[in-house]
Amino acid sequence: MAGFALWALPGRWIAYAVLVEAIALVVALASFTRGPITDVALIRFTVLLALGMVQAELSRRIERDRRRMSGSTHINMTSIWLIPAVLMLPPQLVALLCVALYSHMWLRIWQHLHNVSLHRTVFGASAAVVACLAANTVAGIPLTDRLPEWSLSVTLACVLGGLTFELVDALLLAVSINLRHRGNAPLTELFGSWDDNALELTTLCLGGLTALTLVYQPLFTVLLFCPIVVLHRSVLVKELEAAATIDVKTGLLNAVTWHHLATQELARTKQDQRATVGVLMVDLDHFKRVNDTYGHLAGDAVLKSVAAAVKGQVRADDAVGRFGGEEFVVLLPGVDEAGALVVAERIRKTVGALYVMAPQEGVPIAGLSCSIGVAVHRSSGTTMERLLLAADTAVYRAKRTGRNRVVATVDKRDAA
Repeated sequence: MAGFALWALPGRWIAYAVLVEAIALVVALASFTRGPITDVALIRFTVLLALGMVQAELSRRIERDRRRMSGSTHINMTSIWLIPAVLMLPPQLVALLCVALYSHMWLRIWQHLHNVSLHRTVFGASAAVVACLAANTVAGIPLTDRLPEWSLSVTLACVLGGLTFELVDALLLAVSINLRHRGNAPLTELFGSWDDNALELTTLCLGGLTALTLVYQPLFTVLLFCPIVVLHRSVLVKELEAAATIDVKTGLLNAVTWHHLATQELARTKQDQRATVGVLMVDLDHFKRVNDTYGHLAGDAVLKSVAAAVKGQVRADDAVGRFGGEEFVVLLPGVDEAGALVVAERIRKTVGALYVMAPQEGVPIAGLSCSIGVAVHRSSGTTMERLLLAADTAVYRAKRTGRNRVVATVDKRDAA
């Protein structure tokens, strides 16, 4: 969705974006009526703006690589500079800093990337303005004095300000993502993974440390650049590691990674003669019709929805991968044939109930179905290659006998 033109996006998302941007504009303009700006505040604003721009320049290549890989990230390093602004600056300077930092990021980095659009950047900046001013109001600017006396109330105000910023910003972005996906976005897409949120918490902590450093030991602020740049680089490294193991279109394990994990699990199973492993191969029926009728972008949306459906019907420890094209594979450790058939039937019914919106056409795609082959360790084969062959044979049997059904292979000759 990142590279789509504005008018190709859902109308509800456009309306929501306009609403958030209007709210940001109104509250930003209203903030300029809330008292004078002191010299100390102006100096701090200038320092934060300079630090934010220098950090962005130092990390420019890292940020470009991150955005090229995904275009949609839950970690934004600008919060390291926005949190100190919330805690130290009057609201008008907070809003101005948001606009300045996002404008700099757009002009220097994001506008050169095909998968980062101007309208999404404007929305992100608007959400940040609303979140910052909400946090600024709730916290009450606890570090506004030149050298405030530290107390429990100051500590609580700082914590409350950071939490308010994070919650408001996360909710605004989650609603936006859900509307772009027409209500079908998975939870991790809305709020990020546990790792995403751990990194976000780290940026908030660094923001708090930056605020304290600027107030009590401003000369030490330069020491923050090293951990900030290293943190940004670690995020990129993590995403590169994920890219090596994850299928881009579906977010599932890619075929190589799935096969490696499955082979390791099978090796563990061989040490216990009572242990079982089930393998499912899920093949979408008539997938070519979707591409031919609605286009390849719609086909990608269907693959992503089916991947989420399959993932939602198995346990957290089960390995789900994209085997290739419209085929998916599921590894079910500790599951016998009866249990594997139950899981397969659950997946088949869930896929049949899917309702996917074609991204460009805005029309619903329904009536999907899949054929599923089931193979179980020992009864269908004793190696992963034989299990996959057995499951694949079962899929073709399901296709030949009418599709939209589950077939188990228990004859060892099928895996020979």
